[in-house]
Amino acid sequence: TIFLYSLNNISLFIFIITAIIFPHFAPHQGKRDFLLLLYRTLYFFPSFALGYLYHHTLEKYDKLNTPLYLFIILLSYCTLSFNFPHHNHTPSWLNDIFVSPFVIYSICFLCIFFWLRIAKILSPLVNKSKTLTIISNNTFDIMMHHFIGFMFVKALFSKLFDEFDFNLYHNNIWYYYFPDRENIFSWFYISITLVIALLIGFTFRLFCDTIKRILQRIIKKLVILIRGDK
Repeated sequence: TIFLYSLNNISLFIFIITAIIFPHFAPHQGKRDFLLLLYRTLYFFPSFALGYLYHHTLEKYDKLNTPLYLFIILLSYCTLSFNFPHHNHTPSWLNDIFVSPFVIYSICFLCIFFWLRIAKILSPLVNKSKTLTIISNNTFDIMMHHFIGFMFVKALFSKLFDEFDFNLYHNNIWYYYFPDRENIFSWFYISITLVIALLIGFTFRLFCDTIKRILQRIIKKLVILIRGDK
């Protein structure tokens, strides 16, 4: 439609401008203040806009065969990484941004296109699995609530294992306890977190739907009463 076409062009323009000007204002030492929220949003906006553009405009032109496609992506990524070895930084805190916006977003977009093709390859397999379909259709819930699941598992371990470090638990969000230092427990973290995140998302949507239905009934009754008075 004309609306989507215009929106695509606006998004394209905004993400190009953002990509050019944003890193010059980012706090190189990850200063924790209110502006960091704005900087983070500007940082991720180009990737969001590119995803939108791909879904509504570019996807229909994505016809290149997979081996050649992945070869071009990986070769481009390796070339940029080799020539700009200090491109790594922490997006959450925007620490140590020492390369140009072109390098940052070129690598970012290459990674997006890489995973888009991987997702395209795996989609037939995902559709055959009910569990994978549920997970793939609720990634927003997982992203939003995964830390609640992690903290729940940590709280559980704190009651079960004497060597659990309460000081780190209360002061370092990145502290993860692994009984007997076995990394196999990472799967326990992931499994419990997926269940909790999906449950929270499902419960929240059920709550919102219930409130919506109640409000609709109230509004409907009010409309009937108003019309009856007339």
